[in-house]
Amino acid sequence: MTPMQESRQPGGSAARWGPLFGGRARDWAETWEGPEGWGTPVYEHVLDRAEIGSGTRVLDCGCGAGRFARMAADRGASVAGIDAAEGLVEIAAERTPEGDFRVGDLEALPWPEDSFDAATGFSAFQFADDKARALAEARRVSRGPVAVVIPSRVSESGIASVFKPLFPLFPPEALESMKHSGMFALSEPGKLE
Repeated sequence: MTPMQESRQPGGSAARWGPLFGGRARDWAETWEGPEGWGTPVYEHVLDRAEIGSGTRVLDCGCGAGRFARMAADRGASVAGIDAAEGLVEIAAERTPEGDFRVGDLEALPWPEDSFDAATGFSAFQFADDKARALAEARRVSRGPVAVVIPSRVSESGIASVFKPLFPLFPPEALESMKHSGMFALSEPGKLE
């Protein structure tokens, strides 16, 4: 049985977001996380700044289809990832078969304390219902840095500009919910701190 098969099914915020992000996992993987995907320059920046390379153990929280994990593995790192979307986790495991990828919840990471040299979260922690707990979990399993990358609400470029035209399609209660758990839940100045 693979680590992905052994992991528990997500609950809490992961139960809500997993089906949404996993609905068209292959399209997401190719469009957003392909070799020229939106995150590549940011991923390279974090890899450099966190000094992720040979002999490093890194966990990617909200790993999606595993583009960052693949890039870290290409630098010689031992990689793990967790995501709420089973379809995306399957793709991550295909991209990096030597990695440890699991379906689960950021608020309850299934690894022991200090398992990793670094933990990352690219547009991930803002989707947790209990953001403080999710960040504390990342800190618990990492003996080194925890890199958090979130979109800015004020940005007119990047991922924010892609989602902005979609907001009118959401019902009002979903938009209200997104202030607490969603794309911009940590984007207001001072909120992440």
